[in-house]
Amino acid sequence: MTLVLLLGFWSVPAQRRGYIPGYIITVQGDTLYGQVKDRSNEPFVDIYERIRFREEGRRGKRKLSADQIAGYGIGDRHYESVSLREDSEFFRFRYYLQPGAPKVFLQLVRRDGPLTYYRCEFEDDDDYLDAFPLIHREGSWEMVRVTQGIFGLKRKRLAEYFQDCPALVEAIESKALTHPMEVYEFYLEHCGMAR
Repeated sequence: MTLVLLLGFWSVPAQRRGYIPGYIITVQGDTLYGQVKDRSNEPFVDIYERIRFREEGRRGKRKLSADQIAGYGIGDRHYESVSLREDSEFFRFRYYLQPGAPKVFLQLVRRDGPLTYYRCEFEDDDDYLDAFPLIHREGSWEMVRVTQGIFGLKRKRLAEYFQDCPALVEAIESKALTHPMEVYEFYLEHCGMAR
């Protein structure tokens, strides 16, 4: 029994380190594998501005910001470095891909043809992890925030962003779609892949 307890306590420091097998993608496009840590342990999460990376076969760790790498993966999560500018005016948020803007890591959820679905992770006021979905259409300098917390889909904003797809606008306005992934898949099926 004492041995079991001792082994249990011994593994705690290893778990606290929080490194998970993953990779980084350099700005040159090379993929380097190793161990990655991008946040503190739960329940009170601190998302690091600079991820920690230990490359396979090398000693030491590096701290890397979104300006220094093109992206990274950790476990089954994948992130891209994006130059993103957020404009806000009285609870209206707009997100622009702007060269020269500070780069941030966005979680890549899915990419199909002309559409990419991201999650923007952040720490809420209580230091818990939260996120909101963003959709980006190829060729656009803007991303659209799909939901507004507990209020659901941002229907007016989505209808404006996808005005080139009347069938999607109708489905959004009639409340036939209620989830961000439904909006994403509807666009691909009815408007996105035929372009």
